[in-house]
Amino acid sequence: MVASLRLPVTTLNGASRIFPRDAEQPRSVFVVSFSKSASAAASEWTRKLRENQAKLSAAVFQVAVLEDVPGLFRSFVISSLGREIPQDLHDHFWVALTASAAWQRCADSQSSAEPHVFVLESGDRIVWRSHGAVSDQKIHDLLALQEPSTGSANP
Repeated sequence: MVASLRLPVTTLNGASRIFPRDAEQPRSVFVVSFSKSASAAASEWTRKLRENQAKLSAAVFQVAVLEDVPGLFRSFVISSLGREIPQDLHDHFWVALTASAAWQRCADSQSSAEPHVFVLESGDRIVWRSHGAVSDQKIHDLLALQEPSTGSANP
């Protein structure tokens, strides 16, 4: 499913990327938000994941899907994100202006009002998903993914 996708994104540094091709190997964690109301909780997920990055053994990416933001306001939103996100994280903060439906399928999103998190393994398999506010239990469950697996879970 994921391997056939080619979703264009741009980093806050302005570099073009393609999901999942440009995800880091062997494992990457993606925190995806589809609305302004989900962005604060998504940032909190990203912060907690970065705190645990050594134990996580995965790259962490945050993705803001802005397809539903009117074109007139997109550059303002992106500029604002660029000021809010520390410069050293710009390459791992991706902005998607298209393919909201494909991102929603990857994230198994039922609500745009909350952040969605998933683990991409080997660039082609989603092996874990969660949504909503970050919690110690969700971080614990994610950290329990020490060995590559073949299934997916939805805690």
